[in-house]
Order: sequence, then C-alpha cells, then structure tokens
Amino acid sequence: MDKNNNKQSFITLCVILVIGIGYIYQMAPSPVLGQIKDRYGIGNEAMLNLAVSIVPFIGTLISFSCLTPLSGCLGSFCYAFAIWAVSLVFLLLFWILGVRRQDIPNRQSDHKAQRPDRIQKIGQTREMEQIQEKGVYRYLWRKQEIRLLCIIFMMDFFCYSYMVVILPTYLAKAAGMAASAAGLLAAAAFPAIGILRSMAGGILMSATGKRKPILAAGQALKLAGVLVLTLFLEQSLPAGIAGIIIFAVGNGMWMPVMYTMPMEMDGMDDNRVGAAFAFMSSCGFLMGFISPILGGGLTNIMMGMAPGQTTVLCHVFGLKWSLFLFGFTNIAALLCALRIEETGK
Repeated sequence: MDKNNNKQSFITLCVILVIGIGYIYQMAPSPVLGQIKDRYGIGNEAMLNLAVSIVPFIGTLISFSCLTPLSGCLGSFCYAFAIWAVSLVFLLLFWILGVRRQDIPNRQSDHKAQRPDRIQKIGQTREMEQIQEKGVYRYLWRKQEIRLLCIIFMMDFFCYSYMVVILPTYLAKAAGMAASAAGLLAAAAFPAIGILRSMAGGILMSATGKRKPILAAGQALKLAGVLVLTLFLEQSLPAGIAGIIIFAVGNGMWMPVMYTMPMEMDGMDDNRVGAAFAFMSSCGFLMGFISPILGGGLTNIMMGMAPGQTTVLCHVFGLKWSLFLFGFTNIAALLCALRIEETGK
C-alpha cells in the first residue's frame, strides 16, 4: 500500500513539474504584447496588459467553478482534473494547424517593407541585439527596478500560496463553516474578485498615468486584508470574509502594473522584457513552493504555544498566527514598491 502511495505521489509531482515548466516556458514570449502594440497601434499598452492580467483570473474562475460539478458527473476528481487536458490538446492542434507564421507579430518580417537604405542599419541593430541576448539575465539582475519587481513578486507568491493552502481549513475550523462551503469560498473568491480588481487597477493606471502608487497600494491592501482576516474571523465571519476581499483586491490590482512597468523601463527591449517576466515568475513560483512547507513548520511551532486545550483550538491558533506572520512579508513588498522608480507619466 505504501509503495502504491509513493508511486502515485511521485507521478503527481512529475506532472506538477511538467506543468510548471510549461507555464514558465510560455512566459518568455510575453513581449509579443509589445509586438502586437506595434502592429495594431501605439498607446494601447495599458489596455493590452489589463486584458492579459484578467484572462488568467477568468480561466481560474471557470475551472474552479466547474471542478465540483464535473467530479460529480464523472465520479472522480481525477477525471475532473484530467478533462482540462483535452482542451489543451485542442489548443495545441489549433496552434499547429490554424495559426500561420505570418499571423504572429514579428518585427523582423515587418522590416522587409522598409526601404533598402535602412536594411543595413536594421541588420546592425539585430547584431547588437544578439550580443545583448547572451547576457540578458546578467543585465536584468544589475537593473535595480527589475530586482525590486522580482522581490515584490516573490513576497506576493510567498504569502498568497500559503494563504490559499490553509484558507479552507482555517475558515472551517475557526468560523465553523462547512468544509465544502469553505473550500468553495477559498477557491472561487480570489479569481472572481481578481477579474474586478485587475479591471480596477487597469482603469486607474490608464486614468492617472501612474504605476508606482497602484503598485504600493496593492501591497498595503494585502497586508491589511491578512490582518483583518486573522484578527477578526473568530469574532465575526463577515469580518473575516471582508479581510479575504481586501486581500484579493490588493492581490490583483497591481498585476496590470507588473506587466506594464518592464516595457516602459529604460534599456528594455522585447527579449529583455520576456526574460524579465520569466525570471520574476520563476522566482515567484519558487517562493510559492517553499511557503507552504515553511508555513506548516511554523504552524506546528505556534500550536505548541497555544493556550487551548483541544486539538482543534490549537490548530486554529497555529493557523491564525502563522498566517498573521506571513502577512508581514507584504511590508517588504511595500518597501520595494516605494523605492521603485515611476515609469508612467
């Protein structure tokens, strides 16, 4: 029995690893947004980045909302998870069979329409870009704004990943919610609110032309949300839900800013922007992998300090104060947001 469980766990980890590699790999071509901008008109960066930041929340909301009904219809959560692979197969077939090379924005192909007297200059520019590509990550690491954005992304995933993991259990035990209701609230709240919060962030960014205040406000709201949730959930469920909403708003309103700022920084071209997205995502997901492990250890330590007599009360105490401490990682993110240079108007 143990061998079967170990085998199943190993297969699951391998699948997660493959999915993670695929997700990170697809982040590298993110500068295609800039190429679309060049093809379809300059000045639409904010709207393009807003659209891109909303799409993942829409997809997550659909998948989470359909998971329980699908598992009921198919008889297993395994089948409910696996059915999404079918959509990926169709997407892959559409990409291979339906998307032509000329449909993909490419500045190199656009240069063919240039006058002959500019071709030599373009060729020299391409040679310089190829030289720059070889040291792209070294260049990004030396750029303070990218380092600060990377730290913000890491702190975001560090807190968010742990909160998502423990939130259903914390809601069920601290507020007396049914396990199914707590799981549904935890699963659907972030993507559902994420659609609205990303829209709000994009609208503010377009209206004000500023990036830094929205970036900083998002980190402050995340901290406030964690504090409200942990300090008031046991006294009032609506107050705890309000804390979740505050955190969710802050967690997504800065996403359009994150997509926009690297494109506006001095010295950044498409290759460097794509590498920056991949670099920040890799570091963020690494922290997202580590945080539940550290959080579990911290919860056990806090449980040993709990004044409660029952196992449930001790567990609630451990979850509450471990999440409370994790929330303060947002202070580091806020300090980085305050130090970063404004790239907007």
